[in-house]
Amino acid sequence: MKEGFRSIEIEPREAQIDFIGPARSENSREPTTLLKGEVRIKLVKAVKIRNMYIKFKGFSQITLPNNTMSVPLLPKLKLMLSGKATLPAGDHVIPWEMDIPNIYPRSLLTKRASITYKVILSISTGLTKVITTEYPIIIYRHLLPYKELAPIIETKIIQKTIPGKFHYEIDAPQIICLEQEFVPMAIKYVSFTNHRHVQSIRTRLVQIEFYRRQSPSKSQTDLSSYNVDSLVFDLDQKLVQSKYLKDSHA
Repeated sequence: MKEGFRSIEIEPREAQIDFIGPARSENSREPTTLLKGEVRIKLVKAVKIRNMYIKFKGFSQITLPNNTMSVPLLPKLKLMLSGKATLPAGDHVIPWEMDIPNIYPRSLLTKRASITYKVILSISTGLTKVITTEYPIIIYRHLLPYKELAPIIETKIIQKTIPGKFHYEIDAPQIICLEQEFVPMAIKYVSFTNHRHVQSIRTRLVQIEFYRRQSPSKSQTDLSSYNVDSLVFDLDQKLVQSKYLKDSHA
């Protein structure tokens, strides 16, 4: 390190944030989640600092053919730990707390897209000298507070009749938990002839991805005259194209 710093670290007590349900609007009065942690600084000599901040930032990136876009997720959060001060030589441990509102999308990492978050410690020692370190944060969003509720959620029945051949019904869940490690389904099959036997029943999960442009800036928060439709790619077109694409990502 430089300027008398042997090492600087920022570490949250818990590196994940759990929210229930979809993200809320910025004007929501829903209680925030408290992110706590410590800043640890080791100095070989006394150091004068101009200020010390902790920042919470999110970033979204999508990778499309011949095009990669990365934008910050607004708003960025900032917490001041110290103004002008002189830190004596030795080890320093500074606790911190930051309120995280329930407005951010969940963390994501796929072949074509990612949403990431981190807390950043920034120490300014001069007009242009800034020392930083960071720690990744994962945001989870759960539709249910715990998996034991999954069996009591109303299921959805999909049915179809092929005249003169057969009728089928699929009773499938609308919500599942990853911890279940399986998707429970019930399939009813009725044949209208005696000569047709079921050889096999195959199922597949189709992943549908939405890609949007950057978050609106503060000057663009009035969406009354904003063409929101232009922010979303043509989903039907993407689904048609997906039939001809092979995803090698296992």
